[in-house]
Amino acid sequence: ATCDGAIFRGKDVIVVGGGDTAMEDALVLARTSRTVTVVHRRDTFRASKVLAQRVMDHPSIKIMWNTVVTEILGESVETEESDDVDLDNQVRVVKAAVLKNVESEESFELETSAVFVAIGHTPTTQFLNGVVEFDNEHPGYVKTVGRSTRTSVPGIFAA
Repeated sequence: ATCDGAIFRGKDVIVVGGGDTAMEDALVLARTSRTVTVVHRRDTFRASKVLAQRVMDHPSIKIMWNTVVTEILGESVETEESDDVDLDNQVRVVKAAVLKNVESEESFELETSAVFVAIGHTPTTQFLNGVVEFDNEHPGYVKTVGRSTRTSVPGIFAA
């Protein structure tokens, strides 16, 4: 959102997620976008209370609780006139997102110019189970020593 947000100046955008990254993205986008809709699958945010409150208090940001994105809709746009039709290299732009309320199961379309997905991830570190120590506060993340890349096993590093 920090890099691409300016492209959507004055437009309606969606941010998907409920953690700190989603809150930061929503706040950055709210500076330039007409509206920001935060779509979150739960009824509370996982983000820090301070960031979540700033998002909830922002006049340009609305929140869709208990909602997920099921589809992003777009359309092809003409870039230059040509007699050749290259279906593999068509430029497509976002026009809307199909959202579903997870409680009512109701689906609906929301017009938007962009969808920023900030849902986090779980590292693929299962192969290290039983080999190195993991961070108890962040499941899936290898515990490092201080601010270094060293782990509990000499010769194994994590970034």
